[in-house]
Amino acid sequence: MKEFKYFVSSPYFNTNESVILLFEFIRKQYPEFPDDKIEKEYVYSRVFNGTKYNDGFMRKVMHSLFQLAEKYISIQGFTGNSQAVNDMLLQQYYLRNCFSLFLKTRKNNLPADNNSGLMSSEQFYYSYLSSYRYLAYGAEHKNVDFIKFAGKNDLLEPFEYLQGHYYSSVMNLYEYYMNTQRMAKFEIDDKYFENIFNSFDKNVISRFPFLKIHYNLIKMLKEPLNEEYFYENKKLLRENESPIAPIDLENIYINMQNYCMRKIRANREEYSRELFEIYKMELANNEFSAEKNISVILYRNIVFTSLQISETEFAENFAEKYKDFLPEENISSYYYAKAHVLLKKGNFEEIGKYLSRIKSSDEMLKADIKSMYILLYYETDALDQLYSIIDTFRHFLKNNTGISDEKKKSIQPC
Repeated sequence: MKEFKYFVSSPYFNTNESVILLFEFIRKQYPEFPDDKIEKEYVYSRVFNGTKYNDGFMRKVMHSLFQLAEKYISIQGFTGNSQAVNDMLLQQYYLRNCFSLFLKTRKNNLPADNNSGLMSSEQFYYSYLSSYRYLAYGAEHKNVDFIKFAGKNDLLEPFEYLQGHYYSSVMNLYEYYMNTQRMAKFEIDDKYFENIFNSFDKNVISRFPFLKIHYNLIKMLKEPLNEEYFYENKKLLRENESPIAPIDLENIYINMQNYCMRKIRANREEYSRELFEIYKMELANNEFSAEKNISVILYRNIVFTSLQISETEFAENFAEKYKDFLPEENISSYYYAKAHVLLKKGNFEEIGKYLSRIKSSDEMLKADIKSMYILLYYETDALDQLYSIIDTFRHFLKNNTGISDEKKKSIQPC
């Protein structure tokens, strides 16, 4: 809000005093924005000193402020993308014949290693633009001997980067569609993607770790029995995690975790340990905070996977450390995780105080809580409460339409 204030007040971006007055009034209502204080006629009377309400003028001023807000977030987004900024500088230096600055800017923004340094589809795209603009400079600049230029530079480099951008974009989509197909019975034209995928130049794939990782993810989905792709990816991730863009890395982790879960469901229990290791890798490369929350699903999965392989101390430390990084409205996930840790440790006296604080509309979660109460009362010889919760649980399952019959059979109390 403070930065936007400077933006609205800047004569470079805005010379309309009425827009500044309107913004200043609205800013004072932040963050509550009470309804009675942002009604149009009330705002108009306060901003324009009680003059007669003019709806057309008010709409015009509001529209101007909205346009400024759009321009502000566009500029913020652009300047926050260093690759886009550098590409724009290259364009402008070239158009303005500032060739020494053009060459300096390009040199300063080349990846240290043209292969391992490219770790996102976006990086391939901007590397292509940089390489293409440099090629154009060599071909068009009157003071450049193009024969010598061509001898010193790889003229196919722009094409290779463009291939990388295309390959990574296609593979991202292919992964998305295959995962969606598994979850939602979504039909896709497999032959369409298969033909594109099979046309990829494997030499290009092999030169870039980022492309190889995505290639392996697709192979893991298509050939789940061939486990070499999983283990190769695990090795590639350990060697290349740091330069991978966070959003891409998160997608890769999710695919690796899903593969492990499918193996576990197929009774390959050793993959519980593999899943645990992938979770630890993700935690090591993610800076969760009160502002950057950890997802409830990831939080629970890490706790339960740790407990499953008897990494109880890790589960307990993780649950405590990361509870502050959960979305505020999901603190019940901490109580739920803590109850499971105590159950694993056999500390039945403490479980109840955490179970009683859980608030959730999730029917399966409610069923699990009732199951835990049954164990709690059984282990503590609280027989009256035990018989009561068993009876309550039976009625809960009988009347609940949100849980499938198959699931009901698996969690039916004795």
